[in-house]
Amino acid sequence: MPLFLHPSILFIAAALLVSFLGRRVWRWLNFIPPSAAIVISFGMHYGGYWTLPYLGQALVLGKVDHLSILFVNLFAIQSLICVMFAFHRKDRGHHMASNFYMAGAFGCILAGDYWTFFIFWQLMTVSSTFLIWLNHSSRSASIGFRYLLFLIFGSILLLAGILLKDQTTGTFALQAIDPARIKPCDWLILIGFCFGAAVVPVHAWLTEAYPEATIPGMLFLASYSTHTAVYALARCFAGHEILVILGTASALWGMGYALFQRSGSRILAYLLVSQIGFMVTGIGMGTRLSINGAVAHAYTHMFYNGLLFMAVGALITASGKDSLDGFKGLGRRYPLIVTGFMFGAFSISCIPLLGGFVSTPMIIQGAMDTGRWLVAFCLGLALLGTVVITGVRIPMLLLRTSSDQKQKVHHAAVPINMPIALGKAAMVSLILGIFPQVLYHHLPLPMAYRAYTLWHVAGVLILFGLAILIFLVLRTFLELRQWRSNDVEGIYGLAGNMVHHGMARPLAWLDNGCSRLYRVVGIRGLMGMARSMAWVDKKGIDAVVDRTARDVRRLGRGTERFQQTGFQDQVAWMFLLALAIFALFWFWL
Repeated sequence: MPLFLHPSILFIAAALLVSFLGRRVWRWLNFIPPSAAIVISFGMHYGGYWTLPYLGQALVLGKVDHLSILFVNLFAIQSLICVMFAFHRKDRGHHMASNFYMAGAFGCILAGDYWTFFIFWQLMTVSSTFLIWLNHSSRSASIGFRYLLFLIFGSILLLAGILLKDQTTGTFALQAIDPARIKPCDWLILIGFCFGAAVVPVHAWLTEAYPEATIPGMLFLASYSTHTAVYALARCFAGHEILVILGTASALWGMGYALFQRSGSRILAYLLVSQIGFMVTGIGMGTRLSINGAVAHAYTHMFYNGLLFMAVGALITASGKDSLDGFKGLGRRYPLIVTGFMFGAFSISCIPLLGGFVSTPMIIQGAMDTGRWLVAFCLGLALLGTVVITGVRIPMLLLRTSSDQKQKVHHAAVPINMPIALGKAAMVSLILGIFPQVLYHHLPLPMAYRAYTLWHVAGVLILFGLAILIFLVLRTFLELRQWRSNDVEGIYGLAGNMVHHGMARPLAWLDNGCSRLYRVVGIRGLMGMARSMAWVDKKGIDAVVDRTARDVRRLGRGTERFQQTGFQDQVAWMFLLALAIFALFWFWL
């Protein structure tokens, strides 16, 4: 069997060493696991590695096939970009949490069974929470706690499904589930995966939590959690029609809410929900083209989504503001950062020669090939809104002349590692856009698809022109607003209050009833029992004891003399009797 080294081991080792080594050493040490993971991903051989016996079954920690190799390679390349972007961060805890987080992601991708996946998923959940808490603000503390509770609830559903699946099928294997034979345990697992993928309506944890993380933490969170869940859905639930409905709703919902946000990080969080919706829709359709399109979209999205989050994070670092109004005119001051943002914005807008162009149209084409014209229209509408936001609206703000330039407002310096990380992601996105066959060759299912056709190129250019026209017409309506739109977290809060009041009132009534019963029956009964015991003690026990004491004292007075003189006589007589008995036996015998 070929030698196999699990990438998670490298990241866990780096996380542990960070706490012992000096800063000059551990900051550079963080580059070793990503670099090694890239090499490992290119040298993996198909098979199952690192098996452990458990409950009569073999747990597989390293399942290697077309799908897992592609995601391992994707995560490895992105991990190098993420580490570079976070290089300036001096907080040891942040680097420990990020290394554990990436270790969990690799562990989930290579898991051959549900138990292994669940264990590494919990590692991701806990470590990712620290990337939010380490922002050291009161809001990040509360949002991080809600984020943790929400993902734990999804994990509980996943765990329940795993336990029921073992009882139903007798196996923990992480494998495809036939849509015609789906069981209740499979529904629980599906819901647990949808929680992780932030599918509407269980997506609000993402849009609430990601903007509150540290700036490098936003990039880590946007890179691994949802893509790991997408991998799990592609592995187990391809062809399930419910995913088409949920994915399409997510694509439209995320785009619609992103249109009216004024926070740069919240815009990207909602666009992430929308883009994940594209992937989930492709997985749900279940055709070769749609599944490959979803996987290819996950691959290309990782890098242009990273470009957007890194660029916005760098702009927040420079301006100290997380609002689009604060980004006005920064394009001329920070040309490298804005150039990186434009690469990501044009890629998500499916401009030719960039990564998004070679993956997103595959999903829309898959919908049309299967006669799902309404789904194709909704996805096209979601793509059009995305182009309006990232391809037109934000670039015009960045390149606009602002009052800050006239007032000579001071901006903070951006660490050099941030533009370097932007450059790496832009280079990968450009390579994928120019040479799509490099990606297509490694997709999980064989297919014949050409990205650069006259129809595809013309369609995308028409879409971009239409987005410019829509923005010019609705420019006043889309102006920055000072209010924050509420999402389904309001429904979560309402449901929580209903549960709270629905449980609090009956429990309060029960508690008051028990207290009243205790006061009427318990305390009064105990007091009556105490009075009865006092009467028994006084009239019974004390009387007997007192009489006994008087009799003993009276007897003592009469026998006091005997005790003083008769005791010696009694001992003497007993000694003489013993001698007589001894003599009798001696002479008789």
